[in-house]
Amino acid sequence: MTTPVKEPTTAAAAPPAIAPDRSSIPAEDSAAAPPAPAAPAGGLTRLRRKFTVAEYYRMAEEGILQPTERVELIDGVIFVMAPIGMPHAVGVRRMEQALHQALGAAAIISVQNPLRLDDYSDPEPDIAVLRLREDE
Repeated sequence: MTTPVKEPTTAAAAPPAIAPDRSSIPAEDSAAAPPAPAAPAGGLTRLRRKFTVAEYYRMAEEGILQPTERVELIDGVIFVMAPIGMPHAVGVRRMEQALHQALGAAAIISVQNPLRLDDYSDPEPDIAVLRLREDE
């Protein structure tokens, strides 16, 4: 009686990555993006490209990102945000009310609005307490 021999299996190759067409983005916007790192010698690596805030907003203007999409840009990466459920919405409203009562007109309470941190981050925090500026 012979023992059956298993044929070696090969893993399916991953489909090639498809890069979005950025030909419509002006050179001055994409010039600010950092250069991609070189692949390590002797191996393949996945590279990520960071998007600038200007490119992020341009994607929205061009319809790449839809107005109904809940996304935010953090450290050059576009993240999909979770839907806002009722318990979350209630908590945000209560926190906003408490902060308004505690701080009054001494600060700006910003609720779920974009907050430009640098050229690569424009998150939308649930609540941000902002310092008043003379120009506001």
